[in-house]
Amino acid sequence: MNIFARFGPSLATFLFGGILCIVPLPAASADSVRVSPPIPSPAPIIDSVEIVTENVFDLSDPRYNNFLFHLANHTHVVTRKAKVRRELLLHKGERYDTALAAESIRNLRRLDYLYKSDIGLKTGDRGENILAVTTSDKWTISGGISPGR
Repeated sequence: MNIFARFGPSLATFLFGGILCIVPLPAASADSVRVSPPIPSPAPIIDSVEIVTENVFDLSDPRYNNFLFHLANHTHVVTRKAKVRRELLLHKGERYDTALAAESIRNLRRLDYLYKSDIGLKTGDRGENILAVTTSDKWTISGGISPGR
């Protein structure tokens, strides 16, 4: 019996120390996988990059709309857009690449002072392709101190 015919794509093969090991992979549930919308071929060219750096607390949320959260946002320095731009692997004038977008998100999420990061391609009012980058900060006093959210 052909083992690959039986297990098909649910197997990953590894070559370790000269021994071929076959390991079944767990099936991914639809909830655990975030699939980007399909990008037309050829991929669109990025006309501009829009970076939005959000403060720690969203004051439009009633849970955070009080004096203490206003004070925390006021004393916190929001991440500079230039710092976010340095972590991006996609730039104006290049074709959009979902693999580079995913790697850019990983680069941003590795930064200890960012709470969340998202990247997507959106269409502007005039039909232009905009790389939309959004980050939210963690509350920090300085670079190395982060009391959590």
